[in-house]
Amino acid sequence: MAYKKITMAKLLSQARLEPRFELSDKQLEVLQDTSRIIMALVLMAGVATVGAAAPKVLALTAKIFKSVFNEGRQSRRARWQAQNNKIKKSFYYLHKRGYIKLVPRGNDILIQVTEKGRRYKKKLNFELLAVPQPKIWDRSWWVVLADIPKEYKNAADNFRRKLRQMKFYPLQRTVWLYPFDPRVEVDFVSTFLRVERFVTTMKVTKLEQSDAKILTDYFTGLNQI
Repeated sequence: MAYKKITMAKLLSQARLEPRFELSDKQLEVLQDTSRIIMALVLMAGVATVGAAAPKVLALTAKIFKSVFNEGRQSRRARWQAQNNKIKKSFYYLHKRGYIKLVPRGNDILIQVTEKGRRYKKKLNFELLAVPQPKIWDRSWWVVLADIPKEYKNAADNFRRKLRQMKFYPLQRTVWLYPFDPRVEVDFVSTFLRVERFVTTMKVTKLEQSDAKILTDYFTGLNQI
């Protein structure tokens, strides 16, 4: 274990800020803590084993947290050390939980995603989901109808919670609207929660003037249209 700690520290000290994997601001808000961000970055590498890319994953994580750490009166060195310590602890936490294996390999460490980690990817995909936003809005609206029976209450609650997190507007309890095409994302969420047969998505070009104003004000406030 001492060998691993020394090697991890060396990797961190030699890391360069070369971000190859990116998370949006909205995705970072969802993840909230270092361990989940690291797990997302490792999984986003696209391979089960991350060797040479490990320093870049570590560096990007450090870069992310550098932007959210309070400047305060800490020196730059002290803040960097605090970030590195947080990142190292998170790697060992993920290792302890069985999501990854840390395998010493010369002066490097291979980060192997376990079967448990790959299962966790489904949950992360669900949590990180966001609707792509084209630069130009075609002034259409997308309506999501979710008439989920009472016996699926937990799934219905989770479905509404996810749409709310993705900033959909709840026109009614079972009616949600969004200015961009969310069909792929809504299908993923409803399938993940096993309520896809109760969910319908449609595109509309006209709304009641009062509803259109409410929606335009709401999404303009979010800088989405």
